[in-house]
Amino acid sequence: KTMKQQTFSTAYYQDVGLTENSVEIDHLKTVIVSLKQKADVADDIQQELDTKTTMLRQCEQARNELQNKYEGLINETDEQAKKTQEYQAKILERLEFLEKENQMQKSEIQNLKMNFDNTTQIKINIDEELKNSKQHIVELEAQKAELKKQLTIASDYLIEQDDKVHKANKTSLELLDHLKDAELEIETLKDYIVELKHRIAVYIPVESDSVDAKLAEYINNYPERNRLKVMFMRESSGIYQFGTRKIFVKVEQDKIIIR
Repeated sequence: KTMKQQTFSTAYYQDVGLTENSVEIDHLKTVIVSLKQKADVADDIQQELDTKTTMLRQCEQARNELQNKYEGLINETDEQAKKTQEYQAKILERLEFLEKENQMQKSEIQNLKMNFDNTTQIKINIDEELKNSKQHIVELEAQKAELKKQLTIASDYLIEQDDKVHKANKTSLELLDHLKDAELEIETLKDYIVELKHRIAVYIPVESDSVDAKLAEYINNYPERNRLKVMFMRESSGIYQFGTRKIFVKVEQDKIIIR
């Protein structure tokens, strides 16, 4: 303090009846109260700071949890987006398939419509043909009645002819029996003739030699066989002794050739 201020304060305290020590004590009390208030404020501030720190830590923890959740949601979102894209691709593919089926069904409907129109025309034609058929049936019934009449006449005629055929068959059977008897008699005569030929055969051939058989047939069927003198003597196939000569015999085109 300056000298003037100190002199003024001392004079003032003396005027109000206070000593300088009392004033100093009051001043210290005032300072202590002020410091206590400041300490209380500082405690409040520290408490509030601790509260804020705790809240900050909780917020940080919550932020980390939210960050983890956010990252999880991002991953889930990416996975869901991938699935959504795949699903959309399948949906598009299904839509294309359904579109093709729709086009095919439209085409089938057009074909069915054309077939229906054709069927309608066919039905009209069938109705017309049915009408004509009914008319034709009426005509056929009339023809049928006429044919029945003619059939009755023909039946009577056939019965008459059947009797004639029966009689003719009976006659034919009788003739057939006579013919069989005649054939048996002819066969018997043929066998007898063959037997006679064998009995009077001039030349008997070797059975396995076709040339010798042909030569025997010629000799045995010679017209004047009684005058024929057999001069052929077989030595081997195709080689004969004819008197004092050796000859060669072969068959060409069913004819005997001698050299």
